Amino acid sequence: MHFVSCCRDMFVLPNKKGMEVVMHFLFNRLDSHLCYEEFRDCWPVLDKKQEQQFRKTCASWLSRITKENKEARLPRIVASLFLSPGGDRFYDLLVHFSNYVLTSVARREGGRFARIPPTPSVNSINFTLTPVMAKAVVCHSVRERQRFLDSSQKLVSAQQEWTAFASELTREYRALSRAVKEQEQKMEAYISSQRDKLLAGSSHARNVSSGSRSADFYLETARKQRANKLQQVRKYWEAVESFCKNHSAERQVVQAILDGNAQKHRTDAADIEVQVPSVLLPQCQQHLEKITS
Repeated sequence: MHFVSCCRDMFVLPNKKGMEVVMHFLFNRLDSHLCYEEFRDCWPVLDKKQEQQFRKTCASWLSRITKENKEARLPRIVASLFLSPGGDRFYDLLVHFSNYVLTSVARREGGRFARIPPTPSVNSINFTLTPVMAKAVVCHSVRERQRFLDSSQKLVSAQQEWTAFASELTREYRALSRAVKEQEQKMEAYISSQRDKLLAGSSHARNVSSGSRSADFYLETARKQRANKLQQVRKYWEAVESFCKNHSAERQVVQAILDGNAQKHRTDAADIEVQVPSVLLPQCQQHLEKITS
């Protein structure tokens, strides 16, 4: 537990304990597993030896970041910066390192939804455009903030709708559960009443066990009768399906007659003039006379 007061003026004067807490927090947010491995021998800082090891680890890690990632834009890292952590130079380091950690965490946790604006580079050529670049960064930040607020409102609205829907489903489930329980109780009461009737009407029942066997026999007989009836219905239905399948052509003809499509397609040669050549005409007449005689 570290009792450190965090404010904007905490590094106006050298503040070793504040530096240790802030730097360890930033490194832990950047990579918690690597932070544990790097600082496992010097965190928490309890003596001078661990304090020296902590400063050395911080300087080494920041130097690696500068070499591996040019976009970090970290200032020049020197050991004396952590020996007396305070003043404008240390504030400059915290600003750039905090920006790097914030960007890295946003890209890692936001994935493809993270929209990180590129950091403008100021040099002697575009120095006159510095106010424009600063204004562009501010506008981009305002737009992303508004997009975040809109997304948050949509998420809250969706969460409320899902909560209401879940409550409605819960109520329906409970109502259905009560209905099922009531039906089960009615079924048990009906079976009990039927068993009592069988026990009362059976002159050969000597005790409750024999009456129970009679009731079970009655229920088994009823189940068999129901199964037989279902089997008969299946047979009748199979016969109907077989009839429909075997007489589908006849059914189509009858349906065409009922729909008035029977005379829709026909061959009529009444309008065709048949001319028999004069050479074949005597033979045709003889043939017709033979048929008619």
